[in-house]
Amino acid sequence: MHAEMFRDFVADCETAGEKDRAANYLAGVADFGHYLETLKTSTQRTFWLINDSRMVGVVRIRPELDADGETYDEHIGYDVRPSFRRRGYGGALLTMALAKARRLGLRRVVVTCLGSNAASVRTIERCGGRLIEVISDKETGEPLNRYEF
Repeated sequence: MHAEMFRDFVADCETAGEKDRAANYLAGVADFGHYLETLKTSTQRTFWLINDSRMVGVVRIRPELDADGETYDEHIGYDVRPSFRRRGYGGALLTMALAKARRLGLRRVVVTCLGSNAASVRTIERCGGRLIEVISDKETGEPLNRYEF
């Protein structure tokens, strides 16, 4: 059941033209069992938001960041399935992840998003994120907003 929900989530990303986002999950499409094992041994924690037997979103919590991560990465990253956006799921994922991050001992949580991603900017700010700086994304050069909670 979970493998099918996962494949459906990835297919939704692909259908929406989000090939890069879908590519992040292709290992799970190819070999779901192995993918789950890699999640169990990863330094980041991954959680899925499921509603009515559909995988609505994914959130990743990185309790520790390396030196490069301190500048460009975030403690929390999340993806909402394209067909479920604009329904409050991004805020729900972020709120739940922030609570989990606190339980994991993080006093300061950093979240990033591209400045051009107005929906993510609104979600982060509605959840209480405070803009600390805007830097250039290391891959695209686009403005990258860094927030802290």
